[in-house]
Amino acid sequence: MRNETVQVKVGLAMIQIVQLDEKYQRLKSNVWLMMSWYDYRFAWNPNEFAGIESINIAAHKIWKPDIVVMNNVDGEFEATWKPNTILHSDGRVLWIPPAIFKTSCEIDVRYFPFDQQTCYMDLGSWTYTHNQVELQFYVNQTNIDLSDYVASGVWDFVEGPGDLRLDKPLHYDDRFEVSSTHRRGSISNRPIAARLTFKIVLRRKPLFYITNIIIPCVLIAILGICVFCLPTDAGEKITLSISILVTLVVYMILVSKMLPAGPKSIPLLSQFLLFTFAMTFLALCITAAVIINLNHRNPKGHPTVPSWIQGTFMNWLPPALCLQSQLKSQTEEVQAENTSGSEASTLEDGFNGPESTPQTCRRWWQGEIVGKSNCTICNQLESAEIVLVNINRNLNTIIKSVERITKHVTAEEKEKQVQEDWKHVASVIDRVQLIIFICATACGTLIILFSAPYIFSNIDQSSIINKFSYNNRGLP
Repeated sequence: MRNETVQVKVGLAMIQIVQLDEKYQRLKSNVWLMMSWYDYRFAWNPNEFAGIESINIAAHKIWKPDIVVMNNVDGEFEATWKPNTILHSDGRVLWIPPAIFKTSCEIDVRYFPFDQQTCYMDLGSWTYTHNQVELQFYVNQTNIDLSDYVASGVWDFVEGPGDLRLDKPLHYDDRFEVSSTHRRGSISNRPIAARLTFKIVLRRKPLFYITNIIIPCVLIAILGICVFCLPTDAGEKITLSISILVTLVVYMILVSKMLPAGPKSIPLLSQFLLFTFAMTFLALCITAAVIINLNHRNPKGHPTVPSWIQGTFMNWLPPALCLQSQLKSQTEEVQAENTSGSEASTLEDGFNGPESTPQTCRRWWQGEIVGKSNCTICNQLESAEIVLVNINRNLNTIIKSVERITKHVTAEEKEKQVQEDWKHVASVIDRVQLIIFICATACGTLIILFSAPYIFSNIDQSSIINKFSYNNRGLP
């Protein structure tokens, strides 16, 4: 009876990436476990058995190492289907069972959908220690075999290196460990177990998410610019902004259903959606609280536009924003008012001056022209005097009415001008907001999307498959 360590060579052949579930953080893969070891009991001389060098035998009839997937999260920890083993005349046993494993995989969604995920598959003996079963890499190949790999439509296989490490066996309990010197915890008597850990690096193919989520979201962000193209007094500005916000909320809900409930970092796509949502919400608030408010201001509450607003938003900014300045010179308005007032005063003086009174006319007629008493002429003059007095009174009434109408029209024009000034200020602020929105959206989109390290990298899947295929290096 021999008491020696059995060297088991273990390899992993990746057949297909079935699914990488980001929500439940598990990798479902179709693999082949390749195991080879020597069993002296199955060695024979081919010359004594008609030159037979290998035979197939049922797996349950011979001893096999209990190699299982340690980090399996669902289903069987070992291959469910037990194919036949291949026995060679030199005592070498080859067993390659296929299996579908669901292993745990910590998902990092920081750069989603331009992300790269790293999963691990731990293989090891469930009960045997390293002194009993020594694990080695299959044909000294420390990478996952991609000879029969079927390329995934969602993920690109980047690399699959393996690592051999020694650890405490699962069934070991150091509470019962007693060394030769009766000191608990002696390392010399502590058993160890071997673990083969294969790292599976996958990079997502982002085309689906670019065409179905990113491009529509970019178009929605561009649609937000159309809000500023509407007139400042249009109520559709609020309606369009709210519609854009609702659309972004729907997209955020769709993205949240794809990702884990409690990620360590905010996904890149969620950052972009959140940024677009914040910019649209800010534009909506400014539109509702500032632009529409200024657009509907009246002279009763705000009789004049402050001078600093006139200088900034009506004189300095419009030329810089390619807008026409509507600021009227206060000197011209004062001159227009003075001209109107002087014309009214001249008209009134023309009728109320000393040369136009009936008494003056009578004295001039009686004293200088006639020079004598004439009853007929005096009577005619008295009648003319009465008529002139009535005409003068009527003209004074008309002049006062015209002055009142002029003042009323002037006041209405001033109120209308104040309203137009406030509307012009609202238009200037709306244009400033448009420029800020375009610059901020463009810069934010570029910074967020281009922060992914793999956005411009291209994976040649065929070359990687050829690089990690055992067919190019020969099977044992």
